[in-house]
Amino acid sequence: SAAIVAASFSASTVVAATVYVGHGIPGEDAENALGLPSGTLDPSLPVDVVVNGNCLLTGFTLGEFAGPLTLGAGTYTVSVHPADSVAPCSTPAVIGPANIPVEADTNATILAHLTEDGSLSASVFPNDVSATSNSNKARISVHHAAAAPTVDVAVARKAGSSGSVLLKDVSNGDFADVYASADLNWVVSLLPAGSKKLVYESGVLPTNSTATTNAYAVGSLANNTLEIITNNLRKRRF
Repeated sequence: SAAIVAASFSASTVVAATVYVGHGIPGEDAENALGLPSGTLDPSLPVDVVVNGNCLLTGFTLGEFAGPLTLGAGTYTVSVHPADSVAPCSTPAVIGPANIPVEADTNATILAHLTEDGSLSASVFPNDVSATSNSNKARISVHHAAAAPTVDVAVARKAGSSGSVLLKDVSNGDFADVYASADLNWVVSLLPAGSKKLVYESGVLPTNSTATTNAYAVGSLANNTLEIITNNLRKRRF
């Protein structure tokens, strides 16, 4: 699992932002993006993450999330490097350096992922941790962060399609929220836009009434590496 290395960032109680970092790039897809032979990289793609020149995360692997980190408002220079256990953060960057804006008093996730064409990228997604109007409702926030065309996303009961919600025309970089009973099991299915042909179905999502479940579709449709990775964030009470 990833280690968070002590680093100093300027933040105050007034302008601080809450930030999470997520890893959504399979090793096989990184090989394709970097033109490397098959089998060169570990499928979990361990990486080190540098923020403003500080080696912040080491040994960070696919599906992991780190945080919350408290950052002051401003622009942060972020780069992602193949992990080196002997000299962390010393290898050439495979993503960035990129300037990532962080706004005051926000909650967000910086996710390393693939663009629609399979390039390596990183995006900032806002996290909605506000209370839901119904205390028994779970918020499922579905994000398209995969090398795949525009899709329709179905959020449905594990036992069948009863009560399912269909999100239409979700493209890479888009996200949408679904509000579902926290007492039931839910799965996410991906279908080509306008089609009923299933291309991926997740396992049961870890939903509950006190948290927002961020579900990220990552990987590549062409490489058969699609998967849903999740991070649960506690909702505010009011």
